[in-house]
Amino acid sequence: MRFLSSSSLRLAVVVSCALALGAVLAAPAQATVSLSSGYVTPTSGDTTTKLTYRVKYWNTDGVLPDAVKAAIWSSAAGTRWFTMWPLEPGDTNPVDGKWYTLSLTLAAGSYAFRFAAQTGAAWVYWPSPAGSYTAGPAVTPAAPVISLTSGYVTPASGTDSAPFTYRIKYWNSAGALPAAVKACVWSSATGPHWYTMWAFDPSDTSTADGKWYTLNLSLAVDTYSFRFAAQTGDAWVYWPSPQGSYQLGPAVAPTTSLTGGAVTPSRGDPETTFTYRIQYFDAANRPPDTGSDSKPKVNLAVYWSSNATTHWYLMSKVDPSDTDYRDGCWYKATVSGLDVTSHSYRFTAQTAGRTVEWPGGGGAQLGPQMYISDVNDIFDLYDAWEQYLEAEDLTHLMGLFRSDYLSNGKTKADKQAEYADFFATHSGIQVTDFVSQIAFAGEEARITIHLKIETDQGVVVDGVYDDWYNDELGILNVCKRDTGVWQFYGRQP
Repeated sequence: MRFLSSSSLRLAVVVSCALALGAVLAAPAQATVSLSSGYVTPTSGDTTTKLTYRVKYWNTDGVLPDAVKAAIWSSAAGTRWFTMWPLEPGDTNPVDGKWYTLSLTLAAGSYAFRFAAQTGAAWVYWPSPAGSYTAGPAVTPAAPVISLTSGYVTPASGTDSAPFTYRIKYWNSAGALPAAVKACVWSSATGPHWYTMWAFDPSDTSTADGKWYTLNLSLAVDTYSFRFAAQTGDAWVYWPSPQGSYQLGPAVAPTTSLTGGAVTPSRGDPETTFTYRIQYFDAANRPPDTGSDSKPKVNLAVYWSSNATTHWYLMSKVDPSDTDYRDGCWYKATVSGLDVTSHSYRFTAQTAGRTVEWPGGGGAQLGPQMYISDVNDIFDLYDAWEQYLEAEDLTHLMGLFRSDYLSNGKTKADKQAEYADFFATHSGIQVTDFVSQIAFAGEEARITIHLKIETDQGVVVDGVYDDWYNDELGILNVCKRDTGVWQFYGRQP
């Protein structure tokens, strides 16, 4: 075995070291790649909360990564990997660090996360060591979004014999069914009423995509408005908004109605035959009910003020062949023998046991207007005055007066009360001066009557009644100049 001298050995070591140093100086430096500062924000929320994951990538050579990923772990889903994106795409130099980000929502649960970045074939991780996780976030279920939409009533108008359908759509993002869905129906006559609604499709048990609720109602004649409410737990939602507002509709008309009531002629004397007419409608094309005599129950009521009585007349169809009640059928009744006092009239009809009337509200229409058509009738009327005075018949005596001709703005009832004891407290009652003058001029005659009622206590009425009389038209004009309390009845011009 050959050994080197010590000097040779020292030379060999120096040469070896020099070669090794040269090799080191000639090799490039290794780049430093890392991830840092990873986090998620917020650290807790619900299933609607947007969660943001971020991590900072470093590369001392300024090389961008091939991929940056976030691993999100939950007990329900295990680990899922998501690609992250540059927070600032314009930043292309990661020497001083470059942020990567990811935003998403998560299902309810507890989570943990970690990050990884790939550059070439090398991977770096945060946190370290590789495979470890950072806890967070904690995600709770979001409160369900509950609402009502698309409320309506159909039809928008109709009659009191047909039902109306109310509908509303209930939504719950959690898919849960409501505790109650209600409709509030308001009318001017009754105010608000609440009704329970029912599922349109009972087999539909999910409300996440909306579920219809419905209600059928029959309504009385009126104009209505409506709104809806739904309860889920302790919470209520309403439609329309804001709470307490209403949607108009429906308008409900009577199935059966009477319209166009009239009497012809509108004026006449006791010899005139008057025709009363009314039009009967029924949207369901139902005829009026019939009585035991098989005649339709369409009636005329005429009120006589002279004796405070109402006379009823059964009406008959104008055209017996008309059987379409949807567009109206006319009924008529003829009346004659009305006295020279004020009258009023009204109509009633009964269908399916329900009575309608015209005019409504229990009112009556004034007419016809009565007048004296013969000079002799004037004297006959004055004779009646005298008879009522002698008989102390105040009821019939007051029937000869028109309330709108009474003085001091008092009604007939006022005057009856005022003179209730007239005959008990007065004596020597007499009527004088019936006719002062009758002047004829061709076919016309002017009748001037001086009316005077006296008692032992003095004059009660003292007035002048002027009429122009025409053979064809009857009395044309009436003019009164009264100095007393009562005024005689006459036809207005």
